[in-house]
Parts: sequence; C-alpha cells; structure tokens
Amino acid sequence: MIPSMRHVRDVLGFVETPFETGQTSITNLDEKCIQPNAVDLRVGQIFKIDSKDGVFAIGENGKTHCAETEVLPQMVELDFNDGKKTEAYVLDRGYYRVVLDHKITVGENEAGWTIPRSSLIRNGVIVHSALYDSGYEGSMVCGMSVNCNKAIIEKHSRIAQYICVDAESVFMYNGSYQNK
Repeated sequence: MIPSMRHVRDVLGFVETPFETGQTSITNLDEKCIQPNAVDLRVGQIFKIDSKDGVFAIGENGKTHCAETEVLPQMVELDFNDGKKTEAYVLDRGYYRVVLDHKITVGENEAGWTIPRSSLIRNGVIVHSALYDSGYEGSMVCGMSVNCNKAIIEKHSRIAQYICVDAESVFMYNGSYQNK
C-alpha cells in the first residue's frame, strides 16, 4: 500500500532519506520521485544482454546467466537541453539489464514490482520486472526492451516506478539475490 502524499512528505523530509511504505523502504529518492500512486526509480547502470551468443540455463540446482556488456554513458546533446551536452546512455534496439540507483528492503506482508514510466511505453521502451518478495533486501534490477531504433536515456533519469502492495507472506525471501 502506498501511503498518502502528505505522509510520504512527512516521512521523507526530502533530504535523501529512505522512502517507507509500512515496512518497505527504498533508498536514494527525492521529491521528484514521489508520484500519486508509486515512486519513480532512477537508472544506475545498464548492461546489454548478448542475444547472439548468450546462453541462459536454469534448473533446480542453479542458474547460468547470459553474457552481458556494460553500456557506458556518452556525452550527447539533447534537443531539450539548451544545446548543452550531458551524459546519457545511447541504446540500440535490444534487451538490457538495468540496475536502478536504489536499494530496497521489502517488509513482511508486502511485495511489489516495477513498471515503466508512461513516456517510455509511448516510445517503444518497455521495463520488465519480477516480483520483489517479502523479505527481499538488495539492489533493484529490471529488464528493459528497446523496440525503437535508438533510445537515449540521460544518466540518473527516472525510468520506472515501484508499486508496493499488501501481500500475505508465507515466509520471507531468502534466495540467491538476497543482499546483492
């Protein structure tokens, strides 16, 4: 459950303190991140998944991840930035793993997931998320499909939103991504 904007403002104080919903907390948020029903999340690092030679395997005893290459920001001039160059990720069509610029601790009887901001969807860029289970602590990571010719995402831009929901926890998460 996302609390009222007034409660969020009281909790945050907007001095880069964690955002808290009931028991869930997210680090590194500011006032621009607070939305009516969710919180915006900023891009931290982007990795291109190797779709040609990458092999993913999963079974009861483990998993092997596809090869990936970190995409480094470039200095680019954006039409809306008064001709000034800024650091941005220049992404070709394909699939990416995005490490968001936040850490999360998901409270007991809460869960959540990330969804894309509407500007991305309207331009063919889709953010994908698995469920953040009760008890998960660590990095916030999502997938991103770039379906347009090229996407240019300014460093630390808000690209996704986190939605927190009440959830009856059977037990707390203790999987392989805990504290990663």
